[in-house]
Amino acid sequence: MSGRPPHAVSPELRAFLLAAIPSLLLFLTYCDVTVNASDEGAWISAAWVLRQGRDPFLDYLFPHPSVMPWVYAALFDLFGESVLVVRVFWAVVRACAAGFATLAARALLPGRPLLAAFPAVALALAGGPWHKTHVGLGLAVGCWLLLRFLARPSPGRGLALGASQGLVACLDLPNNVFGLPGTAAALFLAVASRPRGDRTAAGLGLGAWIAGLALGLAPLAAAMAPRLGAFVLATGSGDPVPIDPFEIARASWIGWPGVAATLASGPDPSRLVGAMYLDGMALLPFAAAAVGARGLKAAAGRGEAREAYLGEARARLALAAVAAGLVVKVAVRADAPHMFQNAIPFSLLLCALCADGARALAGAHRPRRAAALAAGALAAAAAGLLAFTATYPDPYYAGSVTVLAQAESRVGLRRVPLRDRARVARDLERLDAFLRMNVPPGAPVFAGPTCPLVHFMSERPNATRLIWYTPPKGGSEKGTSAALVELDRVRPDWVVWNIGPPPHGELAHFEARAPELVAYLRRHFERVTLVGPYEVRRRVPVPSSPPSRPPAAAP
Repeated sequence: MSGRPPHAVSPELRAFLLAAIPSLLLFLTYCDVTVNASDEGAWISAAWVLRQGRDPFLDYLFPHPSVMPWVYAALFDLFGESVLVVRVFWAVVRACAAGFATLAARALLPGRPLLAAFPAVALALAGGPWHKTHVGLGLAVGCWLLLRFLARPSPGRGLALGASQGLVACLDLPNNVFGLPGTAAALFLAVASRPRGDRTAAGLGLGAWIAGLALGLAPLAAAMAPRLGAFVLATGSGDPVPIDPFEIARASWIGWPGVAATLASGPDPSRLVGAMYLDGMALLPFAAAAVGARGLKAAAGRGEAREAYLGEARARLALAAVAAGLVVKVAVRADAPHMFQNAIPFSLLLCALCADGARALAGAHRPRRAAALAAGALAAAAAGLLAFTATYPDPYYAGSVTVLAQAESRVGLRRVPLRDRARVARDLERLDAFLRMNVPPGAPVFAGPTCPLVHFMSERPNATRLIWYTPPKGGSEKGTSAALVELDRVRPDWVVWNIGPPPHGELAHFEARAPELVAYLRRHFERVTLVGPYEVRRRVPVPSSPPSRPPAAAP
């Protein structure tokens, strides 16, 4: 009989709510800030064409196997077609990620609730695109359930872990396999490290994890089964391969350095759970640091017990310093905008390392110094995240503390009621007004091809099958050829593209990687107006046809 009243809230649920509810209130204050017409627009456009009775995978070439278009379409059915509906949904998802990350930190830092709140703080400070928040949720749930399994392996816990990872992978398969290699290594280590007569439950748990993973992926398999033809190599029609090979290769590789860190951590893989989910390119030093920590511990163990404890503390706190340094390392990488994806595993890894150092110092009868060092390490990491978000130039990826300063004006559009800098808001309003005045409803427009939100915003259909097309390095003859075939087939009268500077302007990007497409657009379309960074072009009339009326100017 437990000492808890029958209707009392469990400690885990209480900790989850204490982290998730304040996080949600915070996220709701700025989830409507900044417009992203490219990545986020692609997912929204996929859901929009789905609601119009078309298939984003068969009628269009949408590059990500995912159930997210159906999720967005359901949200639009319930609450109306608006980008704000999607943002509020992601605010709820990110708040849940904060709650599950707190539960994982409590498992690493038992009895230290204030320090265990660090992952939620890190998630609140770290910037990142809202439409990839599902990655953060998968990392947090995966870390927590993996720690539960390592604490007491069982088939039920293995099934829950696999099913959760599979379900999150359904939201975007190429971007949600971060932790699978490291998880597999940890589960194998959990089985191998147990006494020979006590391996049955752990072994069954490993098998249950595989079964749960298959079960969780079932919705994606059911959705993609009729659409497998869309995910094969190019056919004679000239269609491009819709899945980016780089995404597949990168997603398959991420996590393998976590395997090395896991195996190097000794018989307790829970110490480096966060490492299993980190971006592999930033994680390589962790494996070496973990091996070095074990070497220092062994060397210190040859001395007196107190020296052994202090040696362990030095090793773990040094590893914590390495982890804090890697926060900066990741922050300055090319994909720094996706920093929040790494905020959870970084913060959990720091918690684990601080816990080890504090435990060692406490064993050396210095508990106050242990607590001070652990708290100081986490405070320094939080300060580093805050400094990064305060200086990162792109407001779409800024953290919650700084992004509100960028929200100068609300975009006066029913379908995009977001806040942004005054110039951005004005440009979007003028572009929408121009398209609605000059392009008849139902007439196709070629927007982009990397600003698909324009289609959803103006309710003008996509002229091609390319919801999202970015030519990779080294050229993309197949994809460029398909785009030209589509433009010749549909022959849209209007083109909109962003010729502003990188990272959102696409002219320089396409001139370098798809010069044939740029030449085609310039040859067959003449500039009509420039609305901020958005250049609007109209098809050059055939000489024998009468001149068309001049378009109305944007207000």
